[in-house]
Amino acid sequence: MHSPEITELARSYAERVQTATALSIAAEPEAQLTVPVSNFLSDFAKEVGLGELQLLREAQLDGVRPDFVAVIDHRQCGWVELKAPGHTLIGENWRGREKQQWDLLSELDALIVSNGEQAALYINGAMLEICDLPLKSPDFWDPEPLHDLLQKFFSAKPTPIRRVSQLADRIAPLARFIRLRLDEGIEHNLSAVRQAQEAWDATVHETTSTTQFSSDVAQVIAYSMAIAGLSGEADINKDGTVTLEEAKDTLARGRGNVLAAALGPILGIPELTEYIAPELDAIVRLIASMDVDAIHNSKDSRGEPWLWFYEDFLAKYDPEARKQSGVYYTPMSVVQFQVRVVDDLLRNKFNQRLGFGSRSVVTLDPAAGSGTYPIAVIDKAAETAFAERGPAGSKQVADNLTKNILAFELLPGPYAVAHLRIGQRLAEAKGQLQVQFEDINVYLTDTLESPNTPSKSGLFGDARVLAEASEKARQIKAEQPITVAIGNPPYDRVTSDTGGWVTSGDQKTDPLFNDVIKPAQETGVIFSAQASLYNLYVYFWRWAIWKVFENDPQDKAIISFITASSWLDGPAFVGLRKLAAETASEIWVLDLGGEGRGARKEENVFDIQSPVAIVTLVRTGKAAKPASVYYRRIRGTRQEKFDQLDSIQRLEVSDGWATLRADNGESFIPASTNDLWSSMPLLADLFPWQQPGIKYNRRACCTVR
Repeated sequence: MHSPEITELARSYAERVQTATALSIAAEPEAQLTVPVSNFLSDFAKEVGLGELQLLREAQLDGVRPDFVAVIDHRQCGWVELKAPGHTLIGENWRGREKQQWDLLSELDALIVSNGEQAALYINGAMLEICDLPLKSPDFWDPEPLHDLLQKFFSAKPTPIRRVSQLADRIAPLARFIRLRLDEGIEHNLSAVRQAQEAWDATVHETTSTTQFSSDVAQVIAYSMAIAGLSGEADINKDGTVTLEEAKDTLARGRGNVLAAALGPILGIPELTEYIAPELDAIVRLIASMDVDAIHNSKDSRGEPWLWFYEDFLAKYDPEARKQSGVYYTPMSVVQFQVRVVDDLLRNKFNQRLGFGSRSVVTLDPAAGSGTYPIAVIDKAAETAFAERGPAGSKQVADNLTKNILAFELLPGPYAVAHLRIGQRLAEAKGQLQVQFEDINVYLTDTLESPNTPSKSGLFGDARVLAEASEKARQIKAEQPITVAIGNPPYDRVTSDTGGWVTSGDQKTDPLFNDVIKPAQETGVIFSAQASLYNLYVYFWRWAIWKVFENDPQDKAIISFITASSWLDGPAFVGLRKLAAETASEIWVLDLGGEGRGARKEENVFDIQSPVAIVTLVRTGKAAKPASVYYRRIRGTRQEKFDQLDSIQRLEVSDGWATLRADNGESFIPASTNDLWSSMPLLADLFPWQQPGIKYNRRACCTVR
C-alpha cells in the first residue's frame, strides 16, 4: 500500500490544508477543507485502484445538506460532510443547530464525516470505523485504514427496510434533499428547473410559490418510487434497481394513473433529471433495499401502519410545514366517533338501513389527507352490512362503496397514500387482490377551486391523463349530490386571496365568502377580529355548506367536521353561524377544548394549541325554521377525552347535551350557568374602545430625509 505516489499525495494534502488555513478568511472554518479534502480523496481512490471518485459540491441551504455527494464510477454511493479542524466526528455529540443537522444526516445510508484530521464512516447513522488523514505527519501516515474505509463506503448497501415506518423515516430525508436541490435551482434561475415549474403548473396543478413546486415534485418522486417498488414488479430490466422511468411505467399500468402522469414534467426535461441525479440515485438505492413481503406484512404498535405513514414522513421531511399547515394524524377515537354517529343518523334518521353502504349515500372527504376517514367509512359500512345481512353483507355493499366514496386531496404525498390505502381496503371488502385504478375515486385537486371552469381539452399523453382526472373532480364539485361530507379540514391563517373560488367567485357565482364576511362587517365587528375569518377551515366550512346543503335544498344530508372551535362564539363568525342555522335542521357541537395558551392550559386531542370542536350539521329536509343547536363539552386529559368519545354511540339530547337557539348567528356555546360569573360586567363594556395592536406582518416603507 505504501508507495512514493501515495506519500506525495499525503504531503500535498497536508501542505494544501495548512496553506488554506493560513490564508482563509471564510466565515466557516470547514470551508478551508473543501478543495484539499475533495482532491485528496479523489486522487487517493484512483491511486489505490478503488475507482473514479467525484465529490460534487452541494449548496448549503439552511446548513442541512451534506457538503458533497459522492459518486464512484458514475454511481452515487453516499455523502461527505466536512467539519472544522478539531471538531468532534461523533454526530451524537453535536449541539445546537448541528444537532438538528445530525438528526437528518444520521438517516443517510452511507456518510463520511471529516474534520481534515480524521474521517469517520457512518452506515445508517452508526459509526462503522474511523481513520487518520495525513495532516500532521504525512511521511509516517498509514494509508491502509483509509483504503478500507473507502472500500466499505463505496460498497455500502442500505439496511433492508422491513416496516412501513422505516420506509417513511428513511425516504423523507432523501426527498428533502431533492426539494432543497430544486430550491437551489430556482434561486439560481436554472433553466431546466424553471421549465419544469412551468410544465408542472400547466399540467399537474398551479403552485402558489416556488417552494410549493419544489416540495410537490420531491414528494411525487419519493411516493412514486416507493409505491412502484412495493408492487414488486417495477424492476423491469431485472438489474436489481428501480429507476424513475421504471417507476412511471409500472404505475402507468393502472389506466389513468395520476401519479405516473405527474412524473411527465420531470422526466420530460432530461436536464432536470440530470440536475437532481445524485439525490435521485440515493432514493434508487433505498428502494432497492426494500423487503417488499416484510413491509406488506409489517405491524405498527400505533395501529394500521399506513395510517401513520404521511405524518411520519412529514415530521422528518418538513416539520415546520407540517405545523403551519395543520397536518396532523387525526386520532382514531375522533374519526370513529364522527363515523359512528353519522352512520347512526343515516340509518335511524334517514332510514338508510346500510348506513354509509347504502346505494343512495354518497360520502365525500374534501381534505382527505392520507385517507383516514374514507377507510373508517368503509370499515363501518362493512360492519353495518354484516350486522344487517350476515357474512355476505360486506361484499354486497362493496360495489356501492367503490362508486360512492369520494376523496379530494391537494398535496401529492398524502394523495398517493390515500389512493393506495383506499384501493387496498376496497379490494379487501370485495374479496379481490386489487381494485382497478380508475375505480378508486380519490382525486388530486384543490377543493376550493372553481367548479365552473372546464379542464383543457385537445391534450395528449400525461397532460391528457391529468386533465381528465381534473375534469372528473370538477364535475363532482359542480354536479354530484353529496349525502355526507366528513373529515378534518386544514387550518391555517391565510389572506383573502387564498380561498380560491370561495373568496373570489367567478362569472357565474358571487363569492361564497360574502355570506361569512358581510354580516361581520354589517354588525360592526372590528377589523382585527374579521381577520380571523381568513382561515382555511372557514373556507372549507363555507364550501361544504354550499356543496352539501345549498346545491339541492330538498335533500337530507350531513356535514361533520372537526376544526378549530373559534367559530363557535367568535364575534366575527356571526355570518357562518347564521348560515349554518339557516341551512341545517340540527347542529350538534361537541366541544373538545384544548386551549394550549395562557395560564389555564388544557390537553388537546391534537398536538396543537388551538382548541377544537366536532360540529355535525344535520339537514332532514328543506329547513322551515332555523336549526336547533345542541352543545356538549368534554373535559379532561387527552386520553380521558378519547374515552368519552368512545362511549358516545349516537347523538341524543338526553345524553348531556344543552339546547339553545342561535337563529341570528348568536354563540353556539351556552352562557355560563354560574350566577356570580354571569353577574360580572363584560370586558367589552369595561373597555368599549377596541383596536388591534401593532401588526408586524404588515409591510410598510418609510423614507427618512
